[in-house]
Amino acid sequence: MVACFAGQQKAAFDVESSWAENVTTFTYGMPLAAPVEISGISQDMLDPSRVTANRLAYSKGVLGPWNINYTTTHNLTGHGSTCAGAVSATALARLIGHVWGGRDTTLAAGTTLTGGTATVPTITTASGYAAGGMLRLGALGDGDGDGQFYMYSTHAASALNLLFAMNGAPVNGAVVYSPELVYPADSGCSMTGMRHRFLTGDLQFAVHGVFPTTFGFTGLEPGGHPQISIGWRGSWAQPLSASPTATPDADEYNWQPPSAGGSFFLQDYGTTTRATYGVRNFSLSYSLGMSAVMGGMGVNQYQTITGATRTKDTCTLSVVLDGQGVDTTPQWWDSWLANTDQQGCYSLHSADGTAVGFGFRRLHWMGPRPSQTSTSDRNTIPLNFQCEIGATTTTDLTLSPVLLALA
Repeated sequence: MVACFAGQQKAAFDVESSWAENVTTFTYGMPLAAPVEISGISQDMLDPSRVTANRLAYSKGVLGPWNINYTTTHNLTGHGSTCAGAVSATALARLIGHVWGGRDTTLAAGTTLTGGTATVPTITTASGYAAGGMLRLGALGDGDGDGQFYMYSTHAASALNLLFAMNGAPVNGAVVYSPELVYPADSGCSMTGMRHRFLTGDLQFAVHGVFPTTFGFTGLEPGGHPQISIGWRGSWAQPLSASPTATPDADEYNWQPPSAGGSFFLQDYGTTTRATYGVRNFSLSYSLGMSAVMGGMGVNQYQTITGATRTKDTCTLSVVLDGQGVDTTPQWWDSWLANTDQQGCYSLHSADGTAVGFGFRRLHWMGPRPSQTSTSDRNTIPLNFQCEIGATTTTDLTLSPVLLALA
């Protein structure tokens, strides 16, 4: 038999009812941006460490525990369809939401702006937007919302209380786009297991008791290819025999380059005055805290992982902005010295269905004092922050240090 093309893969996932259960049904297609290295699904054969009577004799190995580690890569595509009306859950948001612990698709949908001010616009819907969320308002070039993402504190009596201002007071009829939101959940420490399925033209596997170990973003700089990579660890696996076309199918949405029609807002924490800056580089690092629970009584004889616990995550942001001219009181130089917390929002671009945005509730200064460097022979200033939880502790959403919006 001739081996098949290595890039031919189809992946699926589901959430387990109990850790590493022996179930091989899958509900959601996993959109992959690169083939998964199947060799990471393995089991060790251990040295028996026996003394032999003959000098050149050896003993058979001892079948050891499962050793399952692999990485999946995904394009950061946005929601994939219009968010001007009702918003349905996508597989990509479900996947990221499982890793971070928080996901929200309950935002009110299909509404418009009716007027109000740049910081407190009014909308057709009287209430319904979850406190501490994030929306995309208007259209690029309209002079008010400009199709950018905005974080807000509360929504009541048709008033949307933004954390920072739009470019101007909105006009009646401007569209409110309701994104899928994913965010780190502070409240939960227990990790629910997943199961993954990988179909290739040759070997096929179901992996049980899967949990994330690493999570990272790439390509968030201007003109970049925005992606996420997730490192996974599995508890046990089994080979399958299924049709390469077996359902579910993955969404086939295209990504859009960031900062094309987007913006970066950065302002002192608690100040609503709009302040946007040209971004020359943007790097978001997320270190996932996860601890495997080792023990017996697993589903499989060679399974040593029987659970996982969330520990402390760390999120850091590094941005490079343009130099700001001669000044005896440089803005970022002095802000760092005063240790003034910041708040931020990054809209990658503003097209309905493919828009992606990041919201940062509170940013602590970290690293070197912002001095001057150069990027492509132009003077630039690097800023470094640690993402902090929000001051409103009502829900995981209001607490979340970073918001990812797919609209």
